[in-house]
Amino acid sequence: MPWTKDDALKHKKGLTDKQQKQWAKVANAALKACMADGKEEASCAASAIRQANGVVGNNENYSIYKNKKESEYTIKTKVYQKRKHLVVPVTMMVEGVHSGSAGPLLHTIDELGRYPASWNGIPVMINHPSKDGSPISANSPELIDNECVGRVYNTFVEEKKLKANVWLDEAKLKEVSEDTYTCIIEKQPIEVSVGVFTDDENEEGEYNGETYEAIAHNHRPDHLALLPGGVGACSLEDGCGIRANKKGGKNVE
Repeated sequence: MPWTKDDALKHKKGLTDKQQKQWAKVANAALKACMADGKEEASCAASAIRQANGVVGNNENYSIYKNKKESEYTIKTKVYQKRKHLVVPVTMMVEGVHSGSAGPLLHTIDELGRYPASWNGIPVMINHPSKDGSPISANSPELIDNECVGRVYNTFVEEKKLKANVWLDEAKLKEVSEDTYTCIIEKQPIEVSVGVFTDDENEEGEYNGETYEAIAHNHRPDHLALLPGGVGACSLEDGCGIRANKKGGKNVE
């Protein structure tokens, strides 16, 4: 390690040359982030391979994009549908080139934030739901009942960032992922990732020194995934994740 594109087919068959390069990029980023948290290389390598396999080479019309950690944030407690919820700020996406399962795509804020309200109400999951190793929509009765830990609300655009609040059902979060609940209570930054359907315009180019192979249009959000211990395509370093979101100097309600 680090992995190269030639290593990709050892872990996942049937990838194109472009996907092999993407696999290596995702795996290396996940490995670096895991080891930066002080974990052993062997366990980090296994986790990185799983993340790369889950992101690359699946449904080309459905992508997942990860985001990164940041400083301490404020937790608010609200009662919603007669259940206690933890309300925390999140940056879901920022304008830029992000490599999801459809390869490196340019996401402009004009497209991301065209209809901010369309992101409201999407389910919040712990990691991305999958079937037979491929990512799937979170919007099925079984997944919502068993794995959904909250919803996204109060979505807004600030400069080149798509921000919102995550409303987490406290009891359900404890049930599904005690580790994530602990991270939230301790106000630790958490990587996030969006599952979203897009229409991709085949146009290559460069944005802020990063090359892209297509431009994403008509975002149809499916879900937001919390990634305890993981790294998103739009990472904390890119400005995404559960973190402090402020507008006009005040926390957004």
